[in-house]
Amino acid sequence: MANVAKPTKPVTSLEDAPNYVPQVANVKAEEPTFTGSYAERQKQWIEHHGLKVGDKVKVVRKFKTHEGGVNAVWAQCKDDAVGSVRVITSLYYKEVGLKGDVMNAYPYFVLEPVA
Repeated sequence: MANVAKPTKPVTSLEDAPNYVPQVANVKAEEPTFTGSYAERQKQWIEHHGLKVGDKVKVVRKFKTHEGGVNAVWAQCKDDAVGSVRVITSLYYKEVGLKGDVMNAYPYFVLEPVA
């Protein structure tokens, strides 16, 4: 490999370096591909993130009835949850229960762990 001179100033634009890759805030690594039934995929997701009751997740979107094999429907009363951070109250084989909702069951794929 050829010797490459170190820049004398921080590389912040294409003018500074031809191979510049901008840093993008809040970009998360892609999730691995989970396989099996819905319950198996949710278990893999929970294990991948090391989640437990009391941890926080963000509800990032609505879901469609039976989307991804989940045995659940989106209820209008859940609309306010989208974008909010909630505490996990239960981890069932088919859903993740969140504090603060009457209908508190969500499929794992609409949740994002919060550090």
